[in-house]
Amino acid sequence: MFDHIGGLNTLFNALIVEAKMVVPMSRDASEVASLIQDHKVNVLPTSPTFLNLMLIEDAPNCYNLSSLRFITYGTEPMPESL
Repeated sequence: MFDHIGGLNTLFNALIVEAKMVVPMSRDASEVASLIQDHKVNVLPTSPTFLNLMLIEDAPNCYNLSSLRFITYGTEPMPESL
């Protein structure tokens, strides 16, 4: 999302390289996973907390997330367990 500097950085980078951006209507983990699957998203800018939510909702087993090549994160430390 574009509610902080990381979101703006992602937006500007996508515009510069003319990449397709898929913006979810909500921050629901299942919706995001569905968009990744349907649009074959390659890069997911996110946070460790959101990745944990995706795991809680079992998104990796319910959706095909194999198109993801990079998961970028910031704003909080990544726990080793994740």
